[in-house]
Amino acid sequence: MTPSEELAARYDHRRALADFPDPVPENENPRALFKGGWLRKGGGALFVGMSGVGKSVAATQFAACFAIGRPWLGIVPLRPLRIAVYQWEDDEDEVVEFREHLRRGFASAEWTNKAIDEAFSKITYHDVTGLTGDKFFAFLAYAQKRDKADLIVLMPLQSFANCDISKNENLSTLLRDKLDPILKNPLAPCACIIVHHTNKIPSNGRERHEWIRESSAAYAGAGGAELTNWARAILTLGPQESTTGYFDLIAAKRGERLGWKDAGGNPTLVKHVAHSDVMFWREVSPEELAAIKPMRKRRRNAKCDKVLELCRENGKPFESGEALVRAIRKNGIAEKTLARKLINSCIAHSELIKRKGDHGNRDIIGLPEQMHL
Repeated sequence: MTPSEELAARYDHRRALADFPDPVPENENPRALFKGGWLRKGGGALFVGMSGVGKSVAATQFAACFAIGRPWLGIVPLRPLRIAVYQWEDDEDEVVEFREHLRRGFASAEWTNKAIDEAFSKITYHDVTGLTGDKFFAFLAYAQKRDKADLIVLMPLQSFANCDISKNENLSTLLRDKLDPILKNPLAPCACIIVHHTNKIPSNGRERHEWIRESSAAYAGAGGAELTNWARAILTLGPQESTTGYFDLIAAKRGERLGWKDAGGNPTLVKHVAHSDVMFWREVSPEELAAIKPMRKRRRNAKCDKVLELCRENGKPFESGEALVRAIRKNGIAEKTLARKLINSCIAHSELIKRKGDHGNRDIIGLPEQMHL
């Protein structure tokens, strides 16, 4: 088709407003995927969170829920969805680790083994390591024609963007010129959830408070405003300001369509969530939240900063708390007793995370971004 023929064909597709079809009941609409019209085929959503907060686990968890038509933290699919995941960051061992943690989490949520196995079997994973820009979109278009997924999950945005996402013109090309035609392809239409990192969180208390407010959460993702303009829906996951280990899931755009209610039965855009004993997201009850003691703020501690810098230089989690203590002593930061106090302080303020190692080994400890949550 020549350029002029393409223009003519597009023009011939014009319609008067009166000619659009009457509304189709949600349960009968093949384009509808979630209750309330939160996201339909042809549209994209952003799932935004800071590094290390647990986005990969959350994405794997909601994919498993949606694959068998079950809700995830108040987001309700209309039916079981065919799901394809395209990911760059997590290697095979990490994906298996997520799966096994989720298996234990779903079991604790009283899913049967049959339901868990069915959910895991219905998610297609594509390893797209090394594919960016036009090469990635060519593969995505090819794979989607074969998969005919209802929902595709891309993790994370900056792995395939291959451009400066701070510039809106680049984002328009990326999302509207390259991605949208795939989502809206009439032969295999689908919706998309893109996992994305936040901007750097402000260290100033007042600025940080503003950053995590519901009204500004839609703009928390790193990059230009075109990201927010393009997205039909946005979810933002961030730590609560005054508690450690608890998070707010904010339905920052189109959230009213989810129909969330707070403890008093009033409409809300926020779900309070936390990790279980394993890598598994759960909703926090009002009673649990009310019983939490607010986290005490501490002044910046130069020795704590040195501990965090030591962890960054190590490049991976320490195999145990005692291994980190030895490293602190070896680097002349502090002796044993103070070293343990520094570590505990960093853990209490979510600057370090401690959890069980693989296969039930002793606790490992490291920076949030090193724990592959």
